[in-house]
Amino acid sequence: MQLYARIEDAFVRRGSRGRELATVAMEAGYSDQSHLGREVKRVTGLSPKQFGERMKSDEAFWFYRLLDGYLHEA
Repeated sequence: MQLYARIEDAFVRRGSRGRELATVAMEAGYSDQSHLGREVKRVTGLSPKQFGERMKSDEAFWFYRLLDGYLHEA
């Protein structure tokens, strides 16, 4: 669960929209961009770029869009 929460923190709470992945990784506590990429791939089977794109439009990722909207309104 901690692995999932860490990835969600990087992509949703810290907002990967339009930001450099290296910056997102550093702020989320990863040692580097590759470290984030490996964990995202292990959990989702997708690259970080694919994961970010799917979060925006894929119906299966609706929860992330909902969470993103909630956190950015607060």
